[in-house]
Amino acid sequence: MINIINPLIQVFMPSAATIILGYILDFTLSRNTLLYYFENKAELYISGIISSFINLLIIAPINYVIAYNFLFVDKMLNGGLNLYKLFFMLLTHNILYYVLHMSVHKYPNLRFIHDFHHKFIINLPSIGNAVSIYEFQFMYILPFLVGLYFIKPNILTFNLTIYTISLFNLIIHSDELKNKYWLKIFVSPNQHCKHHHNYYGNYSAPLLNFDYLKKKIDYLF
Repeated sequence: MINIINPLIQVFMPSAATIILGYILDFTLSRNTLLYYFENKAELYISGIISSFINLLIIAPINYVIAYNFLFVDKMLNGGLNLYKLFFMLLTHNILYYVLHMSVHKYPNLRFIHDFHHKFIINLPSIGNAVSIYEFQFMYILPFLVGLYFIKPNILTFNLTIYTISLFNLIIHSDELKNKYWLKIFVSPNQHCKHHHNYYGNYSAPLLNFDYLKKKIDYLF
């Protein structure tokens, strides 16, 4: 029998937290950028709100219900956090996102997937999830599902992966943080702001900086 209630409860918490924190940051940390959108691109900002709600409150729950019933091996709600699996879940998500993100930029036939997100040239936190349904499914959700299939985390570890990715996705979309110092191994808001301005380069997101790693490897070889 397919379980619907339990997974909906589990996915509601990270989705709601992402939405609420995103708009708290919009109205506090990024209030100047938010004012710019209100004054110049209000319709775009509203369309971003709508797409974020669709992605986080409809697409994400559908995927979580499927994952809960068909992919989870360990459904223990009181299972402890597995740091080893958390690390590899984050690594898997960041690697796959990097490859997929670079692909939608480099292959013209795939750009329609990502074009809506790049209408937001100036970043603010809540637009981190203002993407097309295609992008949310294949670039945001799919890496979680691949990690779940191969790494087999319990619910707590899987949910913490979602919280971590979601939090850093909000952070790197904060234009007001672009001048803050960031360790080079992590994706900085400045890098992602440049990506939105230039539409190329800095494909890593939201946590591990594979662009920096690639430059180091290219330098060595």
